[in-house]
Amino acid sequence: MFAYAAQRHGNTNEGGMFLMVAEDTAGEIAAFCMGSLGRVYGVGKRLVACDNYLLGRRDCPAIVLRNLFELYVGWASGNPRVAEIGASWSDALPGSDKWTPIFKRMGFEPCAQSFRRLNVAQTQAEAA
Repeated sequence: MFAYAAQRHGNTNEGGMFLMVAEDTAGEIAAFCMGSLGRVYGVGKRLVACDNYLLGRRDCPAIVLRNLFELYVGWASGNPRVAEIGASWSDALPGSDKWTPIFKRMGFEPCAQSFRRLNVAQTQAEAA
């Protein structure tokens, strides 16, 4: 996934990717942001930018994540074919909901709602 993103980084067509990393003082990756371009609703010529990953280590300052996200938004905003720019968070990481007010201050608006149902059969199989 990272190799593909690195190869397609900066591409402005469908399948284009955005990949930026932030390093700590020892040169190790402290955080990264990955985005991708796809067709809006899978059809037409207009593109949507999706923020696939925005992750940082526990010791990574929040401003680093914010800066990475702003770079992603700049990449997507600079492409005239991009009609929509996605901003999302998942409850898979506790505290991610703190991004909501940041996204709103950056001009993002809620546009959908996502639901999930855990597969009971898989959960039971894992418990066995």
